[in-house]
Amino acid sequence: MNQYRVRTKLGEFRAGFRGGRLAELALPKTWESPGKLPLLAGQEGGAGRRLVRELGTYVSGRQTRFTVPVDPEGTAWQRRVWTAMRRIPWGQVRTYGQLARMAGEPGASRAVGGACGMNPIIIVTPCHRVVASDGLGGFGRKARRLDLKRMLLDLEKPGRR
Repeated sequence: MNQYRVRTKLGEFRAGFRGGRLAELALPKTWESPGKLPLLAGQEGGAGRRLVRELGTYVSGRQTRFTVPVDPEGTAWQRRVWTAMRRIPWGQVRTYGQLARMAGEPGASRAVGGACGMNPIIIVTPCHRVVASDGLGGFGRKARRLDLKRMLLDLEKPGRR
C-alpha cells in the first residue's frame, strides 16, 4: 500500500492507496509513521487529486459527496456495511439498527457496530454518522475519539456556515 499525508485545516490525515483506490484514511493525530510520508499531490492519479480536493471541501464545512474510488480491506460483511454507510447523506445520522436494515440484516446492530469499529476509511465511509439508539456510540477505530465524532457531526449541521 502506498501511504501519504493529506494536509487539511484539521491537521494531517494519512491516506493509503492500493491499485489507485483509497484503502485507508486515518484521522489527524491518530497515526504514526516510521518516517516522513510524502504529501499527496499528483500521485495515485485522479484518485489522489480527487481525495485532496474532496477532503479539503469537507473539512471546510461544505457539503461533500465523496467520489474517490475505494477499496477497503475487510470481510464481505464489513464491506457490505461500509457500502451501506456511504449512502447516509451529509448532515444525517442512522442508528446501528437502521444501518443493519440498510445492509440487509435487520437485528444485526451489534455486528454493524463491529464493522463500524473496523472501518479503515474514516470520513469517506462516514462511520461518524452512525449512532447508538441511546446516544453517540463509538468512533475512531483504534483512536476511540468521541470528541472527533462530535466535531464531524457538528461540521455537518445544517446552517452551520
